[in-house]
Amino acid sequence: MAAVIRQGLDLLLRSAETAVSDDERGARAISAAGRFRSGGGNGAVEHDRHLRDAYRG
Repeated sequence: MAAVIRQGLDLLLRSAETAVSDDERGARAISAAGRFRSGGGNGAVEHDRHLRDAYRG
């Protein structure tokens, strides 16, 4: 499943409509880093539990 998602993202990122330079893509990533907060403080530590709970609804 992960391979299919990666292939789809690769295709999308390489398409003419979404094509941006590597420099622009890097700048966008740096700009987005740290911009959003979930409100929780232990997301990395408790990742598996949070993911399980999210899928349970």
